[in-house]
Amino acid sequence: MRLAAMIQNRDKFLDSTRILLFHGTDSSQEKSFHQGIGIPESSDQDPVTDFGPGFYLTGFSWQAIRWARARADANGTQPILVTVQTTLKKLRRIDPVQKLIIDAYNELWASTIRKGPEPPHG
Repeated sequence: MRLAAMIQNRDKFLDSTRILLFHGTDSSQEKSFHQGIGIPESSDQDPVTDFGPGFYLTGFSWQAIRWARARADANGTQPILVTVQTTLKKLRRIDPVQKLIIDAYNELWASTIRKGPEPPHG
């Protein structure tokens, strides 16, 4: 089942349901994980991101590993896979304006890619 459906279906999926998500990066970003995760200003954003500034998570470890390897290869660094364990309750509390859940290659995915990166919400 898709993550968006799990978040919306409160009858079938309890708030206490644990979710494992993944973030792929490279060792040049390791320091930021010790200082706290921040979202870069639009002028500092990575020009190769599809969705603009943000902290991206995926439910697929292979996808995060692929991204980590690509960043590491481009930067001459080591790939890092960050694993995040959370609950549906915590995901449900995030303001919908601050999260974008694309869990399928569908029209939402395609339209977001076509629009290109947007500046952060302020």
